[in-house]
Amino acid sequence: MSAEVAVSVNGNGAFRASRGATLGLQMPKEPLPTHIPKIVRVEKKHTLKGHADAVTSLCFSPDSFLLASGSDDNTVRMWDVQSGNLRTIFTGHNAKVHALNFIGSGTILFSVSKDRTIIEWDLLRGILRMTLEGHAAPVYGVCVSKDSQKIITCSHDETIRVWEIMKGNLQKTVKAHTSTVYSVVLSPDGKLLATASADKTVKVWELGTGELKDTLIGHTSHVVGVAFTPDGKKLLSAGWDETIKCWDVDTGEVLHTFTGHQGKVHCVCTAPDGDTFFSGGEDKTIKLWRISTGACFHTIQPDPFGKTSHSDEVLAVAVAPDQSILASASADNSIRTWKVIGL
Repeated sequence: MSAEVAVSVNGNGAFRASRGATLGLQMPKEPLPTHIPKIVRVEKKHTLKGHADAVTSLCFSPDSFLLASGSDDNTVRMWDVQSGNLRTIFTGHNAKVHALNFIGSGTILFSVSKDRTIIEWDLLRGILRMTLEGHAAPVYGVCVSKDSQKIITCSHDETIRVWEIMKGNLQKTVKAHTSTVYSVVLSPDGKLLATASADKTVKVWELGTGELKDTLIGHTSHVVGVAFTPDGKKLLSAGWDETIKCWDVDTGEVLHTFTGHQGKVHCVCTAPDGDTFFSGGEDKTIKLWRISTGACFHTIQPDPFGKTSHSDEVLAVAVAPDQSILASASADNSIRTWKVIGL
């Protein structure tokens, strides 16, 4: 038989109990936080100007020294991250450049375009090395296999395609979605692919077999960007339904839906710390979020004059591998770099 306990507090603030009354204390329903989130902030570093049209894509080199940008002006540009100076302009596409990706040590860059081609650029010699053709419509995304032997592309033709880099051969074509495939990314362990589509779904694929692992349903409009967390256990997706969703890769369940953008979300990228991520959207803002809290903790507001931040839609965000720099690209034709403090 349980005993009843009376509780009082003495002058030193200590509890004292005696029989005869029920203890009126309740344990919290949820465990208390075991850590305090790091304070992360950003400071404006450089404004990179030179593109003659909207800048749609960004990619840092593996050593974080270079930043590649692709634009609706049909060019690819290479920038020095520390100085903000333009290093090289690559011309070869005859339509908008949609996505970029470095391979290996960062001496080779791939770009994909509305002109339906994939171009391999030799950065050491500053030349176009190879052009791959095969997609039947504009190409929107590109990623590189972990061994740097293959690239994977996605397109308005609703397919993902796997190419052998050395010979430029098309190895596999997969009918991936029922509408445009806007983005394709590789998991950190190199075993899975994630694709985002105008058919409102995200799909997860086994790279080795090309087999579909899961279809993630929850967005109510186009899904245009995806990003794995560094541990590969979660997947973030950016949608034109004004939300970002966080998915459990193993179960396919939505862990959280992030809201806060006032318009389409165009892009999302994760930080190497595994908790922080960044997004950009139609509302011209860049937002910083934490997966652990499910909340936005900082917003870089637009500047109508383009002095302190972007004055038009934010179309791409990327964070340097060394975590020191965030880059953003916009329909205002500019790129902004931001010093990240606290990651």
